[in-house]
Amino acid sequence: MRRLSQKRLVRAGAVAGATAAALAVSGSALAAPLAAAAAGHHRGRHHDPAPPSEPSAFEAMALAPLLASDTRHDVRDAEALRATLARTEPELVFHLAAQPLVRQSYLEPAETFETNVMGTLHLLEALRLRARPCTVVVVTSDKCYAERATPHGHTETDPLGGHDAYAASKAAAEIVTASYRASFFPPARVAEHGIAIATARAGNVIGGGDWGRYRLVPDTIRSLAAGEVVAIRAPEAVRPWQHVLEPLGGYLTLAARLDDRADPARGRFATGYNFGPSSEAARPVRHVVSALVSAWGAGHWQAVRELDGPRLVHVITQKGKGFPAGEHAGGEKWHALPPGHDPSTGKQRT
Repeated sequence: MRRLSQKRLVRAGAVAGATAAALAVSGSALAAPLAAAAAGHHRGRHHDPAPPSEPSAFEAMALAPLLASDTRHDVRDAEALRATLARTEPELVFHLAAQPLVRQSYLEPAETFETNVMGTLHLLEALRLRARPCTVVVVTSDKCYAERATPHGHTETDPLGGHDAYAASKAAAEIVTASYRASFFPPARVAEHGIAIATARAGNVIGGGDWGRYRLVPDTIRSLAAGEVVAIRAPEAVRPWQHVLEPLGGYLTLAARLDDRADPARGRFATGYNFGPSSEAARPVRHVVSALVSAWGAGHWQAVRELDGPRLVHVITQKGKGFPAGEHAGGEKWHALPPGHDPSTGKQRT
């Protein structure tokens, strides 16, 4: 692989970071190798000036002293974003700013679309108006595809879509990026305009530094540490789990290909890419939770899900350190869900 030159990084590589969860730890983990390579790295974040979680990966990794600047503003603020790009003059942009939670998108769908779609549009428009050569990797999600019944994973040519606001917003961000790329930054003419843009689609990222809410691993550890039963909504759901460094290595490789100014055909890399393990490596949620409980050495988990119709919660208790598919210790119980309780956990909302 061609390395991203230190000269390019010194001349202001930029990371648009995220507010929470996987993208927060991904943004910080991505900032680390860039900052280590060059002190000219700049980092921007979404609207909340506070870290996305407490503790936060950015602070735990002590990245601030390694950066040339740490600018924090709202990606929905087009003027502020344009001003930041004008000041930092980036030659590399990794766009990870997002509202990254499916559950949060049900609570705040408008903000989810504003952040994920308009935030991406504002970045691309700022790059268009700036009209300077730049390599851009826009990180969306593997949830950007239309739902379909298939035993195999999605390929990059599958239709985009999504039922919930999060998935739909990520599909829309892909469409916006493709539109700008075709209209203003055509890959075949990258030698003329100098802007190479690709999208990266990953999901189910786990790894150190993730303290976000509504995330399987940190939620499990918090429950175990508190001596509580771990509540799991979909234990049989199969996911392509991947450590955070896996897709980040892919993002850097992609950026290196896009940024290879010696390659006259580098525009061929300006498209969308999936980043994830093979289908054979996917595992159900219960597999990950059972492994965490086993490693912890105590505790147990239970499946909790909301059913259609009356507000009932179906609970399958899981006692011990993990069971093969179809084997459940403790039996099944039905519980009425009182008003004011969270259907995903069965607990009183605070």
